[in-house]
Amino acid sequence: FGNMTMSDTGIIYLAGEASLTAIQTDSPGLANSSWPVVYRDAQNSQRVSGPATAVLETEQGGLPVACRLRPSYPNPFNAGAVIPFELPAAGPAEVRVYDLLGQEVALLAKGWFTAGHHQVRWEPQGQGSAVYLCRLTTPTSSSVQRLVLVR
Repeated sequence: FGNMTMSDTGIIYLAGEASLTAIQTDSPGLANSSWPVVYRDAQNSQRVSGPATAVLETEQGGLPVACRLRPSYPNPFNAGAVIPFELPAAGPAEVRVYDLLGQEVALLAKGWFTAGHHQVRWEPQGQGSAVYLCRLTTPTSSSVQRLVLVR
């Protein structure tokens, strides 16, 4: 696993190249309990030893576990930017761009999307150099990132 973090509520998040695992521990905080040990055996299956009580989420088959915008590229940009996003389940989603006053300047995508990795492209027409906010919205979550347009 690449990154390991523990939340204040005692959930340990283990992030690898293509997976994210959340483990609920018996005790919140590092001061009160030892870290559970997560390792792979010869068959590449995961095992947990230590004070873990439940594995909450695991990414399988490359599907994301959360709704989120990935970093756009290029950023800053001039002619256009690609905006990747991830959806953990099929459903409705919208990708919109706003100026810093909160006014919508573009609707990039709106509709039903399958679970997985997607991307849209923004090629602004008539907007000047500025910072814009891109927002991904689903019925259960929202994610925002900054885009910098340089003319």
